[in-house]
Amino acid sequence: MIPAQIHSERATLALQKLVETDPAFGSLSLWCTHRDAEPEHGQALLETAAGEHTLVDIQLEIAPAYTDGRTIFYGSAFAQWTLDEQVGVAAHEIMHVALQHIARAQKLRERYGPRYSNHIFNIAADALINETLIQSGYTLPSGRVELAKVLRIIGSTEQPLEALVKLDVEQLFLALLETVEQKGVQILRSFPDKADVLQGDVLGTEDALLSAEWAQRLDRALQAGQSAGRGVGQLMSKIGDLPKTTTPWEVILRRMVTKAVTFRPEYSFSTPTRRWLALDAQARHTGGKSPGFEPGIRQAALKRGRVAACVDVSGSISQPMLDRFGGEIDAISRKTGAQITLIVFDHGIQMVKELASDALRTELLSLKFKGGGGTSFVEPVEEALKHDPSIIVVLTDLYGPFGPAPARIPVVWASTGALQHAAPFGKTIYLKS
Repeated sequence: MIPAQIHSERATLALQKLVETDPAFGSLSLWCTHRDAEPEHGQALLETAAGEHTLVDIQLEIAPAYTDGRTIFYGSAFAQWTLDEQVGVAAHEIMHVALQHIARAQKLRERYGPRYSNHIFNIAADALINETLIQSGYTLPSGRVELAKVLRIIGSTEQPLEALVKLDVEQLFLALLETVEQKGVQILRSFPDKADVLQGDVLGTEDALLSAEWAQRLDRALQAGQSAGRGVGQLMSKIGDLPKTTTPWEVILRRMVTKAVTFRPEYSFSTPTRRWLALDAQARHTGGKSPGFEPGIRQAALKRGRVAACVDVSGSISQPMLDRFGGEIDAISRKTGAQITLIVFDHGIQMVKELASDALRTELLSLKFKGGGGTSFVEPVEEALKHDPSIIVVLTDLYGPFGPAPARIPVVWASTGALQHAAPFGKTIYLKS
């Protein structure tokens, strides 16, 4: 294995020309690691002229250029291309990293299980990247995957540029996968089985963090390209394959509720701590120096946080969604010690119940949904305010009249509605199954 500190010698000239001519890649390239690939050692069984078989040592290279999502590797065959082709290939691999294709491939693998094909994903990703680069004036080696050909295979009549703006790699992968399942894998035989995107889960637990960082890097790079008026930034900001970074609703809910109920001590400088009183008394008795003053904590600040969990039983909330919602509130309560007030409502209040931290999920699972009927959010918010909540969380489809916003109390609307319209006050998050 090549030492980590060594930069690729094979790609040095290509990378220099790339960053000099394209402002977008100027920054993206610096966030990638570039290494010369070493061949893999193996053995092959060969037949001699005498008809005998013998094992011989061989060296294999995965591909002329490929990436594992962090590092771009350049094989010996990379040097066989012209400098312009090398620039195009380097840009191709950088786009795989910047568009987070490794992480997105892993998510598709988890979603589709045995149906997932790395070869099909690679074709979809290569087709979109190559079309972007060609439209931006780059030169790519012959034998490349072309978007026009992929569109014909899946039966699309759209032009490549039109499809490039609409499609992301997940959509194109699924269209190719369904076509292969219907017509057979032989329709892909003309596409080389490359290794631009490897099988390994290289991002692991850092997936979310790296995705967020790369989203910011990509945004800054595209802005630089657009400002300069040249390079891939002109077109790339319009393509459909830009990663859509969304935070799961569970994470948003957890952050907001935890922040609202977490104990924050309020210090009183008129009331010292008992520890300070003892140390000060001892100092006076022995003639020593008085210790530094330690302010006490106001008694009013010692109260536990409270979550008012309001559940709308008139809408179309599924039982699995209710269980997940209850599980999140339940977990927050156990970790923070917050009290829970469950308020069940439709066009009026159906039930109000103080719950232990481990009883919310059980209580929610026992609820009977009426379905249909009207909904009003005035009564549950008013009822919640009677219990001095730290935060009000309303699980609903957001169809119904709203009253005035409560003063100084944060409200989270956990919406299960199909339409993503927001409540007139508070924070609206959209729950997806």
